[in-house]
Amino acid sequence: MSKLSDYLIASVAPETSARSDSDSTLQSNIDLEATARSSADSTLSSQIGSEVTARANADSTLLNSLQPKWNIYPLSSSQALAVNDRVLVNTSGGTITGTLPASPNAGAEIQVIDARGSFGTYAFTLVRNGKLIGGVDADYELDVSSKMYSVVFIDDTYGWAVYQ
Repeated sequence: MSKLSDYLIASVAPETSARSDSDSTLQSNIDLEATARSSADSTLSSQIGSEVTARANADSTLLNSLQPKWNIYPLSSSQALAVNDRVLVNTSGGTITGTLPASPNAGAEIQVIDARGSFGTYAFTLVRNGKLIGGVDADYELDVSSKMYSVVFIDDTYGWAVYQ
């Protein structure tokens, strides 16, 4: 019986060793695949993160572009005006002036609002500051009560255009 058991042990041992080698190779392949998947997941996660950041930046830019562009403030005495001013003018105490910017770019805009409905009694005068207003070399009086005026710079030939 000893020869039989020696035979069985001898014939099973190479198969066991081959299975062990095969299991080891299989485990190595699984480990490599797991590492590759982990790396791919990390790359994908990074790409998604970059995409989310890019979209957030685009959304932020859009949101900022939708924010009011106006500098809104009350005006009850003469002063210099700036591009993107929206002035709530009170001339109930007498005529006042607003001096337009000296070096505007085409499309620059200022809004003037008769906040107290008093322009008909005391006008608000736009001082041209070296540029034409409506193609004319003179200051311009806003004298219709309760109106909102948009003053837009066109170019050096025409100067400022006044719309109500």
